Amino acid sequence: MISVRVLRDLADDQLEDATQMLIRAFEGQTVTDMLTESKRSIQEKWNRAGLRATALEGRIWAVFDDSHDHSGQQGDVGNQTIVSLAAAFGPGTTIMGSEAQRSLGLYDYLHSLTPETLKWMNETHDPLRKKCLEHDLTGPLIITPSKVVDSWLVAIVATDPAHRKRGYATAILEAIKQQAKEDETCVLLATWKDELELFYQGLGLAVPVGGRVTIPSPLGDWVHRVMVSEDQIRKE
Repeated sequence: MISVRVLRDLADDQLEDATQMLIRAFEGQTVTDMLTESKRSIQEKWNRAGLRATALEGRIWAVFDDSHDHSGQQGDVGNQTIVSLAAAFGPGTTIMGSEAQRSLGLYDYLHSLTPETLKWMNETHDPLRKKCLEHDLTGPLIITPSKVVDSWLVAIVATDPAHRKRGYATAILEAIKQQAKEDETCVLLATWKDELELFYQGLGLAVPVGGRVTIPSPLGDWVHRVMVSEDQIRKE
């Protein structure tokens, strides 16, 4: 039995634990290397900012190192290690959508980047990502800014490399899907890896019309794709 726990807040040691786990989980990925200039110090700022923002106005689902316990017993998480987590924002909120969130580390992260990286983010990365959320076509339901705000937006999904292939991320995302169902809304997330697109498809998510765009970078290109609950995509 996998125990998924909802964290309404993060203690300082949990924040550091989760930050280091995210660094391990995203190590060597082109997207991460571009957004953090392959510097651990910037990766720490980037991850801490996202986690702090989620703890403030979103919700964190986590699996701890003893949670794959067939006895079904749950112990104190105080001294346990987070091995998998998702950071998500419910209807009415979004990642870095308020000044209160942004003040928790976003500016410190941005000030750590070189002018070249900031230029690439402002002129290439961010506009192309935004394009996925503003594609206006008739036909199947497409993702719009209002859809993002009305959804359970999953900003981070990660599992420690040493604890993968145990069903942790699946259990976490199923818990978020259940929360979205209770809120009568949908789950929305983004990925840049083919294998993760297939993984999320297995959980009932799909890429809608206009939800896929190639993002060029000095380190190599990748396909950014937005995915949403399949039942939100209407067919004509």
